[in-house]
Amino acid sequence: MSLISSTKTFVRTHLPKPVWEAVKVYGLGLLEMGQPSLQMYIAEHGVRSFVGMNNYFSTLAADIANEAVVELVFHAADGAPLFTHRTRLVHFGSQALDVTALLRARGLDSPRGIVTVRMVPQRRRIPRYQELGLLLSQFFMFYRDEQHGSIAQIHPSSQIDTAATPSPPFLSSQIVATHGLDAVVLYQCNPSSRAHRMTLALLDASSRTSVVESVIDVPALGVRRVELAVPAAARPPAILVHASSLPSGNSKPMLQRRFSDGRFSMSHA
Repeated sequence: MSLISSTKTFVRTHLPKPVWEAVKVYGLGLLEMGQPSLQMYIAEHGVRSFVGMNNYFSTLAADIANEAVVELVFHAADGAPLFTHRTRLVHFGSQALDVTALLRARGLDSPRGIVTVRMVPQRRRIPRYQELGLLLSQFFMFYRDEQHGSIAQIHPSSQIDTAATPSPPFLSSQIVATHGLDAVVLYQCNPSSRAHRMTLALLDASSRTSVVESVIDVPALGVRRVELAVPAAARPPAILVHASSLPSGNSKPMLQRRFSDGRFSMSHA
């Protein structure tokens, strides 16, 4: 029996079943993978979300023909796990998964939540992968409003981090012009393992005084939606997004600008 076969037999017979199942998916090879990346999905107010993925291992080592094994875990707004979806990407392949369709196929109604993505190459024990260093699961979320035609594309906001600590106060560098603006909708996720209380506010970009604000409690692995209407009587020409603290270092809110004609634009704050 070879050393690899002996190691597999030892691992299979001595590890708890959940751990062995994870080993079968992620392997014991030389690849150094980070925690799953995450972003928020939206399935409300006419907005559909799509998880866009490509086999980026193909671009990092193009001469190595290798499939990517992908595991997506969907969570509800309160952080509860909903379901796990697995798929594969061929060499240089890509997929776009319709979140609304996945929810409907399972009879689920979840207006918003977190999706985590972990992507690893099928063949993991390739020494050249060591040269790549720590690899993170890269994907994009796409958002589409079927009624008004608005679209947006946003990269992952953070990673699962059970040891995360709250950040200092956060002030977005984005200046949002208020001309034609009806409201600002902020989607806030929490990639940590504990609930987080925070204040989200819109500030006058010039005076840095609060125009409108809201206190929210975001559950672990959960999402909160906050709609902040900009008062017409006290509407400054431009505003900034401020948070008293973020659940983790880079878990910035997703900023949706809703305009009076029904259209929107989105980005992370």
